Amino acid sequence: MNKKRDYYEVLGVSKTATADEIKKAYRLLAKKYHPDVSKESNAEEKFKEVGEAYEVLSDSDKRSRYDQFGHAGVDPSAGGFGGGGFGDFFNQGAGNGGDFFSDIFGSMFGGGQRSSRKSNSGKDILIEVTLSLKELINGVTKTFESKLDVECGDCHGIGASSKSDIKTCHACNGVGQVTGFKQMGPMRFQTQQPCQTCNATGKIITNACKKCKGIGHVKSKTKIDIPIPKGMMPGQQIQFSNIGNAGINGGSKGHIFADIDVNMPKDVEILRNYDLKMRYNVNYLDVIFGAKRTFSFVGENIEVEIPKGIKNDQIIKVKNKGLYKSSHSSIRADLNLIVNIVVPNNISNSEKELLKEIKEKSSFEPNNNVF
Repeated sequence: MNKKRDYYEVLGVSKTATADEIKKAYRLLAKKYHPDVSKESNAEEKFKEVGEAYEVLSDSDKRSRYDQFGHAGVDPSAGGFGGGGFGDFFNQGAGNGGDFFSDIFGSMFGGGQRSSRKSNSGKDILIEVTLSLKELINGVTKTFESKLDVECGDCHGIGASSKSDIKTCHACNGVGQVTGFKQMGPMRFQTQQPCQTCNATGKIITNACKKCKGIGHVKSKTKIDIPIPKGMMPGQQIQFSNIGNAGINGGSKGHIFADIDVNMPKDVEILRNYDLKMRYNVNYLDVIFGAKRTFSFVGENIEVEIPKGIKNDQIIKVKNKGLYKSSHSSIRADLNLIVNIVVPNNISNSEKELLKEIKEKSSFEPNNNVF
């Protein structure tokens, strides 16, 4: 068995990395090694390794155990107490409303074994959705195409050529579990473990479906609509449940995780409070006389009042023209216009004469005194 790599090394972060740094590293690596994207032969293996590392390091309790005990602290199969101590063992049976003592003593006193046929959810998908600023503001539905696992049309998901080709597993008698033992100090406890012969399904397929080769699903190009609501920010991730890859043995469909990216116009910036900021060119004459101007901004005509004497880099705030503050809100943040006064390089002769006349009559002198 290959030795597991250090989880911090897998994600490429230091042992003092913050939760945000760990999350950012995971997202980048998950995109890089996602089997639907990467061409590397071992992409799926690396994708799983990255996911396993993130599962531990993103959980403060698991991370603490890992820092103290290494892989043995978070891997129950490694022996010991899995980092959780004796109490964790007693809690295993109670996690889903089960009874710990019936797990241990049930078969000893005629209680029988519980049936736990294993069903798995479909694999999750990670996609990146790139929006225009207009789409980010108003929300949009994006359609993308991907090869998804879908239910096999020949066997309707059972994985066998016919129902008669599905037999009860002889190793677990169809319950999906086998009896095991766990040694804890001087005490030896009887436990139930997933049956490896049938992969905890309780069934053995004797004649697999030729189309899906016993899996129960096949790859198929599928178009999926992804509704992106208003009120999102670049870098956010949206989860869409049960619309991805088909599950196994009746398991639910996988999730789709959409990372939001935005193709921003030049000179426009998104601020933390959902405000927008942009450079706004102002005619030098409008600075002298003041003016009302209308300009087009991501499909909207916006009227702005330019006060007399405004200076470069001053801000004109346009209310309710920023991003929506949430997907359920009708309230928008503001648009901040950073004034950039523009003086023409070339003017007509008649304009020059007028400006000369104004200059000769003007008494204005800028203060250049140095103290």
